[in-house]
Amino acid sequence: MNDFDRAAANAEADLDTMELGDLTGLQVAQWFAENYMTAGHKRLGRILVKRAKNFVRENKAA
Repeated sequence: MNDFDRAAANAEADLDTMELGDLTGLQVAQWFAENYMTAGHKRLGRILVKRAKNFVRENKAA
């Protein structure tokens, strides 16, 4: 695992501590800004897309 991958895993763990349904755009932007230099924008984008898809899937079923 390289440094970018480790940083992305840490960023994802930070995001996991937040309730996705309660996040504001400003909070997501702050999370992104804090992590993009170490994790890279593509990795962070993949994390956000994965979380969004899971959120939609879980809320469709409810």
